[in-house]
Amino acid sequence: MFGSTNSWGPLIGTFSAERQATKWERALAWAGILFVAVFAIVYAKERLYADSAYFLTQVVDDGNFHIINGRWLIPLSQWIALIGVHLGLPIGTIIILFSLGNVFLLVTLYLFVIRVLGNPTAGLTLVAMQFVGITHALFCPIFEFYYGAMLLVVFFALLYSAGLPLLVRLTLISVTFVLVVSSHFMGMLVMLLALALVRIWKYPKLSILLTVLLIVQLSHRLYFLSYYESHAFENIGIRMDLWGVFWVFAPGRLLGQFLQGIWHYPDTMLLAFLATVMMIRNKDVWGLFVYSSGLFAMYVLISLFFPDATHDRYREILDYTPTAWTVLVIGLRVMGIANARDLVLVVLAISLCFRIGWSTYVARTYTERVEWMEERIAFARGKGIRRSVDLERRTFQPPGRIVAPLAKLNPPEVLILSACQGPDSVVTIVPLTSDDLIPGYSAWLDEQLKQFGTEFPTSANGKYFHMSKEEFQVLQ
Repeated sequence: MFGSTNSWGPLIGTFSAERQATKWERALAWAGILFVAVFAIVYAKERLYADSAYFLTQVVDDGNFHIINGRWLIPLSQWIALIGVHLGLPIGTIIILFSLGNVFLLVTLYLFVIRVLGNPTAGLTLVAMQFVGITHALFCPIFEFYYGAMLLVVFFALLYSAGLPLLVRLTLISVTFVLVVSSHFMGMLVMLLALALVRIWKYPKLSILLTVLLIVQLSHRLYFLSYYESHAFENIGIRMDLWGVFWVFAPGRLLGQFLQGIWHYPDTMLLAFLATVMMIRNKDVWGLFVYSSGLFAMYVLISLFFPDATHDRYREILDYTPTAWTVLVIGLRVMGIANARDLVLVVLAISLCFRIGWSTYVARTYTERVEWMEERIAFARGKGIRRSVDLERRTFQPPGRIVAPLAKLNPPEVLILSACQGPDSVVTIVPLTSDDLIPGYSAWLDEQLKQFGTEFPTSANGKYFHMSKEEFQVLQ
C-alpha cells in the first residue's frame, strides 16, 4: 500500500546507524542525563517557577492532562505527575515527579534511539538538547519546544533508520512530525529548515506524506488559533509596520545582542562557530547556507516578537530555538566530518561543565525566592489567615549581565507549596500594591483568579486543595 521499502527507504547521512557508540560518547551522554536528573530532584520546588506551577495546579486539581493552545505534546511534561495524582501520592512527591518529567522522557527516547534504532549520534544530540544554552529555562521546564526538540531528534533518527518495520516507522515518523510542528511556531520553523537541510524533496513519497500532515496541522491550528498566539502574530505585525525590519540590524543592537550571547550562551556560540568552520572546511555550501539562513530568520523573528534583550527565563525560551537548531545541525551535518566528532565531544563536555556550574550558581537566587515564599506561607498560617494579599516586595536578582529580577510572588506556586502540609493547610497569597486595595477588592480578586494563567481550584473539599471562601486579608 505504501510502496516498496526502498521507496520509503532511510536517508543517507551522519544520522545513519552505521557504527557503535564510543565509550566517550556514552560517558558524555550519561553524564548529561545524570546532571538533568540530579538538578530536577534537588531543585524540584524551584522548577515550579512561572507557568510550571500553573500547569501542575491544573493537573493535580483536575486529575487530567491540561492542554492549551493546541500544543499536543504538553502531556509529555505531565504524565508522570498525573500518575502520582491517581496513586494518591503526597503533593511533595508529585512536585518531584513533575520536575522529573523531562528526565523520564529523555531516558526513554535515548534508550530508544540507541538500542532500537542503533544511532549513537542521535543519542548524543538528544541529550545535548537538554543542557546546551539553558540555565534560567531549567526552572520552568514545561516550555513546549524543550520537548519538541527531543522529538525532532527522534524524528530524524527514524528517517535515517532501517531497523523498524515499514508501517511502524512511518507511523512514528508521522506522530513525531505532528508533535514537533504543533509544539510551537518556532518548532515548525526548525523542522522545515532541517528538512531542507537534508533535501527531503529527494524522497518524493516522504515529502508528500509530510506535506499533507503539515497542511492538516496548520489548518487545524489556524482554525482554532488562540488569543495568545494571535496576539503574538499581531505584535510582530505591529512592529514591522512601525519600525520595519532593518532596525534589528542597527549596529548598537547587534553589538548588544552579541555581548548578551557571549555572556549567556557561550556554549551555543562555540558550537555555532565550530559548525560554521567545519562546513566551510568540508565545502558544505548547502549546509552552511541553510544553517545561516535559519539563524538569520530566527534572529529577525525573535527580535520582532520580543525586542527586549534583558535576560530572563522567557528570553532563554525564545533563544532556545537557535540553540536547538545549532545542536541539530551539529548532529546532522558536522559529526560525520573527518576529525570533527572529537572536537564536538570536547565542546559538549565543556558546555556540560559550564551549565552544571552556572546553573547551580544561579539556582541560589531561585532557592532564596522559594524560601521567602515558604516564610510568607508560615507567617500567614501563624496569623490564622487562609487567603491574603501581600504588599511586601522583595527583589531577587540573579547573577549575570543585564538579567531581569525574578518574577514576584506567584499565587499558583504558593498554592502548591502550601499544599505540601496537607489540603487543610492550603494558603492563597496574592501580591498587590496598596493602590489595589480599593473597596470590594476581595470580590475583584476572586474574579481575577478565575482568569487564564491562574484559574485557581474552587472546591472546599478537593483531593489536594481545600479552598477557603473567607475574605482576602492584608498580610501585615
